[in-house]
Amino acid sequence: MKGVLAIAGSTQKFVYQGVHTIFDGEFQGEWEPNDKRCSKLVFIGKNLDKESLEKSFSECLNFSENAQRIQAVERVQKMDRTQQQLLSAAHRDDVHAIRQLLMAGAEVNYGNTVGQTALHIASLWGNASAVAALILAGANVNQKNTPTLGQQTAVHMCASRTTNPIGRLACAEALVAGGTDLTLQNDQGMVAYQYLTADGKDNFPALRVLLTPK
Repeated sequence: MKGVLAIAGSTQKFVYQGVHTIFDGEFQGEWEPNDKRCSKLVFIGKNLDKESLEKSFSECLNFSENAQRIQAVERVQKMDRTQQQLLSAAHRDDVHAIRQLLMAGAEVNYGNTVGQTALHIASLWGNASAVAALILAGANVNQKNTPTLGQQTAVHMCASRTTNPIGRLACAEALVAGGTDLTLQNDQGMVAYQYLTADGKDNFPALRVLLTPK
């Protein structure tokens, strides 16, 4: 048997191993920023009864004092799935799904492990319908993603590519109308319109004009 423990408050992984009645463990390395912190237990052997093992562990958890904790974990897991579905709907430009998920309790400004919100993702792909629906639902147009992705706002994401120009221009118009701050800088000190002239060319004049701070 071996595995890893995610210990609350610790930035390090606790790795352990057991053979018969001998058990030992130690901290080994830091959790990476994008790691999903969870505890794992791995049984190694031949002809192990998976169903019996799972049943026994479930019975260990299934007692009255632990019921509220189990329910709390299940609620968090359910909400996490809902939030991930919201990001996927933004990627697909699926306004119906976005509205349904928000009605089901999804947080419009939820960010994944790198801080990408549904608005970031919709803006990145030029999904104008999704952008409009998210702004209407109260999305923060000035929220930045994490340093891993350069601390960019949705309008930075919109300006970072030139594909789908019609949709991208519509996204930018919605973001500007929604109050995006065109003077906000990423971690390189760039405002959004500078993405369009970074190579010395004016790659998308209409978008550049729209995103240039007045």
